[in-house]
Amino acid sequence: MAMDDAARFVQNKWNWFQTVGKALMKGKKRKGKGKGKNNEGKKTTTKGKGKKGKKGKGKGKGRPASMESLDAELEKYMGPEAASARLDDELENYFKEGEKEE
Repeated sequence: MAMDDAARFVQNKWNWFQTVGKALMKGKKRKGKGKGKNNEGKKTTTKGKGKKGKKGKGKGKGRPASMESLDAELEKYMGPEAASARLDDELENYFKEGEKEE
């Protein structure tokens, strides 16, 4: 029964808003409370403020990474098993190329 009472209450409020409430709000204008408005609703200007300061130049790119440092970083990331598997594949390819040349 409580839900029926609540639904009836909400429906009555909605009906009141549809008939009376909209007519009351029709003539009123709402002021925005965002940026750029002073207390009378007029837009303020930002003239004369200029730039606050210079931007930083960054840290630079640094030195290019060497092949050894890249291999060490890859081994650290992938683990020693992946690095040894990669070296095994390189050895097999090297010996296959040697047999082809002969």
